[in-house]
Amino acid sequence: MNLLFIEMGSAYAKDLAHAMERNGIHIQHFTVTNKNNDERKGAIFSPHLFRSSSILKHYGHYFSTLDKTTLEFFLPIERDFMMLTDRAFSRHESFHFRKQLFYDLIRFWTGFLQSSGIDAIYFPCTPHAPWELVLMRAAEYLNIPFCYLSHTAINNRSLFRNSYSNIEKVPQDFMEEISEIEELKGHIDPELLKDFEEDSIVTNVVKLENDAFQKQEGMNSDTNKYGAFFKNTSNKHMDNFKREGKEVLRSILEFLKVKDRPQRLACSMDTSYPFLYWERATVKHWLHARSLRKSYEKLSVKPDLSSPYIYFPMHLQPELTTQPEGGVFEDHYFVLEQLLQALPKGWKVLVKENPRQFDITLNKVSGRTFRTQADYQKMLSHDAVQLVPQSVKSEELISKAQITATITGTAGWEALNLGKVCMTFARPWYSPCQSCCIVETRSQISDAITIAANKTKDDVYRDLLRYLAYYQSYLKIATLHAPSDVSYNSRPYDELIECHATALKAYFQNR
Repeated sequence: MNLLFIEMGSAYAKDLAHAMERNGIHIQHFTVTNKNNDERKGAIFSPHLFRSSSILKHYGHYFSTLDKTTLEFFLPIERDFMMLTDRAFSRHESFHFRKQLFYDLIRFWTGFLQSSGIDAIYFPCTPHAPWELVLMRAAEYLNIPFCYLSHTAINNRSLFRNSYSNIEKVPQDFMEEISEIEELKGHIDPELLKDFEEDSIVTNVVKLENDAFQKQEGMNSDTNKYGAFFKNTSNKHMDNFKREGKEVLRSILEFLKVKDRPQRLACSMDTSYPFLYWERATVKHWLHARSLRKSYEKLSVKPDLSSPYIYFPMHLQPELTTQPEGGVFEDHYFVLEQLLQALPKGWKVLVKENPRQFDITLNKVSGRTFRTQADYQKMLSHDAVQLVPQSVKSEELISKAQITATITGTAGWEALNLGKVCMTFARPWYSPCQSCCIVETRSQISDAITIAANKTKDDVYRDLLRYLAYYQSYLKIATLHAPSDVSYNSRPYDELIECHATALKAYFQNR
């Protein structure tokens, strides 16, 4: 089997690649962000895939001819593609420029996949770079199997998926004859059940981040959890993490030393900009984040949680959880409009901003265009909408809400674990659960509110167990590749690698 491995840059990704090759999967090509990571033949330098001129220069010999039939197959992803390029470019580019990029990526990937003998493609997470989205669609066009990991809040588990816009719901009649909780548990793999019943590291980290307002402080606070992980990690792999840290530090020092050298921003595609451009962008982002937070604090009011309400927590943007996973529902105000249309008389919609939207270390260039003070004012133009202060805990808001609504967020999973029905506007990893209502229309929102009123805490817990039983063959021991994601797991590093590699081999062999 010849595999195309996407983004083999981190220490974990490289160790996973070696484990896959020991299992008989030949990694014929791989993409990489940094040329210094090009340790073998078959590398595709991903920054070259962000502009038509670079694609033509470096990979034009792979181009296939684009015809009407082929183009029509790719058009369903055009909106998401344009949205992702808007997120990725530090300077606004014309529609014509981005359309040309879209077409050239189709020419490249269809030609490359047909000529390179690729049998399967592995993405570490939801394809969310513009070129990744086109590659995923090209694989569908050519019937080449692929998968990506949907990171879950179940310790050590990722859900293997091949679509962010569709996921099979647990059938209504699945194990409906079994009502005893212990009997339901007997149908679930004991190791999966153990991971599910453990205190979720991911959920705890999210809470810590939200409480701290600053992502870095939150990630370093749960020392006991991370201490257990690093205690089980071999010295060899700890050295890999240390090496990566030293490389990052060295890059930063070099960046600061040579201020007149043109620099490449993370979201500026493959164009270089002078140091002062980066410096100005950083200052602008800091000022915007500070002003945004002050505006939010001024507009938010302490809610009356004894009155009926829908809790609607916002997402950090730009991020893959809404772009592309949210589809047309990536826009928070559009989602709010749908909720208001179905809102029962006398109810409120309590909206809480994601505190990481105020984090000055995130999305330094693109973040300024994804949330403004005008967005808050627009939401508050509706009398039934209130902005909730950051000091009010999300757990309390979820537990006292009639129902929690989210696009794809962790809040939905938290609601389920508190024995509460939730509704999602897209299809996150937990949405197959029958106590998670996937909604798109006013009538579906009304139905979800009715379902939430009629289900008990035990009903929701049974639905969670049925979800685990139905999806257990896809909820594998595996993780995303970033060091922080790896550290969110309670299993030893070597076990994560071997289980991940074995699961990938089985997945592709079955296709």
